[in-house]
Amino acid sequence: MSSAYQNNNHKNGNSRVMLVHSYVLLREGLASILRDAGFDVVSQESSLSEAISTVDECFPSIVLVDVDTWDFSRETIDSLSGKVGGAVVVLAKMPANEDVIGVASESTRGCLSAHLAVDDFVEAVRLVSKGNIVFSPDTAGCFRAKWKEDDSNELKILSDREQDVIKLIGEGASNREIAETLIISEHTVKAHLRSILNKLNLRNRQQMAAYAVRHEIVTKDDENEYSDALL
Repeated sequence: MSSAYQNNNHKNGNSRVMLVHSYVLLREGLASILRDAGFDVVSQESSLSEAISTVDECFPSIVLVDVDTWDFSRETIDSLSGKVGGAVVVLAKMPANEDVIGVASESTRGCLSAHLAVDDFVEAVRLVSKGNIVFSPDTAGCFRAKWKEDDSNELKILSDREQDVIKLIGEGASNREIAETLIISEHTVKAHLRSILNKLNLRNRQQMAAYAVRHEIVTKDDENEYSDALL
């Protein structure tokens, strides 16, 4: 193992990782890499169904899901995302198909290529543990192409205040912080959040943050940077 990522142990804090992959040998390989890098691998599951049933017991902060997992689908990823308190990240072969791009862009914190070098993979997981949305370089192009196909006028259905709220969500602000920044009540913030979710057909706060990055509401100059490629 390279010292380049062994020396990152102190940077990862208590990041708890769940691995989901149908092949035990590959799961064990990823687990070994992550443990050597200082992550706490709390669970290894062979399917998303198993992950959904056990996630409440191991409290992962990051869930890495390989697209080769036999029950990988939008429905199972959405169900897992709804239960995980942390981040769900997809591991994919390139080029990714449209289903993978759709799932990863809407319901997760990013997509990492199976072709990544070990050091880059570890760095990507470390970035996710710090709250970043991360796409490895060879996946970013696929997602940008997909996003350009989306309706550029979609944001126009949000009011100016709702756009302010979603930008702050993208920056990682809490409801209280949003209320203080916009000088409104937390009750009003919750009302705006419900309206945004309904208008954009989003399911949760995580998808809202991803949407903010996707539509460049959050920029690299913001305090909490979200990355669409490895740094």
